[in-house]
Amino acid sequence: MPSGCGIDSFPASGDRATIGVHRNFHNAVIKGHRLEMQMRGLGDRWLAGERIDGVSFQRHDAVEVMMGRYEGEAGRIELLMDLEPEARYLVKLASEERMVPVTQSSLRKTNPSE
Repeated sequence: MPSGCGIDSFPASGDRATIGVHRNFHNAVIKGHRLEMQMRGLGDRWLAGERIDGVSFQRHDAVEVMMGRYEGEAGRIELLMDLEPEARYLVKLASEERMVPVTQSSLRKTNPSE
């Protein structure tokens, strides 16, 4: 069963990164990505730093894309988008300053200095 993070699940902290992710995420919803509301609770918990089974990365983890269109690109995890069939994240690429969806199996954690 596909799942996604509900729009209303973002903290009201005013954090610019959070607001930017919210806008990009909202745009993804408008463009027709199917997102299920059942993830709202998990998305909130993940954003708060709680560990979720099957989810390897936390918000702001430094990562490298290991396969696919953005192979070799460095970035940071911004949002957990889906859990099934595997975890999928919105990753902010360092080189392009844009956010792209990437599956967990296509990522590896890096040190921020890499």
